[in-house]
Amino acid sequence: DSKYQAGEYLLSPSMTMEEIEKILVEGKSSENTLEVTIPEGYNLKQIAERIESKKLCDAEEFLDEAENGDFDYDFMDELLTDEHRLEGFLYPDTYQFFEDDGAHEVIDKMLARFDEMYNKVAKDADKEITSKYSRLELVTVASLVEREARLDSERADVASVVYNRLDKKMKLQFCSTVQYALGKVKARLYNSDLQIKSPYNTYLNDGLPPGPIASPGKESLKAALNPNDTDYLYFVVSSRGDGSHNFAATGSDFSAYREDYLSSLT
Repeated sequence: DSKYQAGEYLLSPSMTMEEIEKILVEGKSSENTLEVTIPEGYNLKQIAERIESKKLCDAEEFLDEAENGDFDYDFMDELLTDEHRLEGFLYPDTYQFFEDDGAHEVIDKMLARFDEMYNKVAKDADKEITSKYSRLELVTVASLVEREARLDSERADVASVVYNRLDKKMKLQFCSTVQYALGKVKARLYNSDLQIKSPYNTYLNDGLPPGPIASPGKESLKAALNPNDTDYLYFVVSSRGDGSHNFAATGSDFSAYREDYLSSLT
């Protein structure tokens, strides 16, 4: 007891008793913390750059630990085994990190938050969906929803399009996956971009990409685990200019919506 240091501490329910004890003994109080916000939809590289900007560790060290670090979570065995391993599993949120936290501690806190939030969302999941798809696949769908939808009210419809196209053996043809393959976000994709050779290019490859393309937030996880029941196979940005989409069950309706959108740009 005499080793505990007085102070104000920031603790989390996800911490073990040993972690809490170490913080109290080392005197890592809330005065020694840095606040870092990871936005929804950030990919692994963007998260590494954000962490580096806060001077917790450099981006290269962060990415190396993300690929090779040892983390004790039951979902780790389900993940990819390359540099994309933790893509989508670093939960987007506002964190309080200790100033001397390294890459391992930062990543571990983000994984703990993902584990907490996923398990909460999974309680209300569609059992048919969760029995059909693995956790890696579900988080991959959530990442597509995160990158494609801007309005929370549309996320479950976007998820339904993903599952409906998969059921019909249709290529997903999501621009967000091409942008991930390119390694950058482009305001406009050209036909040449759609031909990029990558397992993440859903214009060329069947099914889902190998793994997530970004970190999905709570609403996107909810949509992926509990999609709306629709017959939608397409969606296109609407001409309303509010970030909303028009959804369609037929190619003809999709073409009409697409022409309407393109006309609004001229």
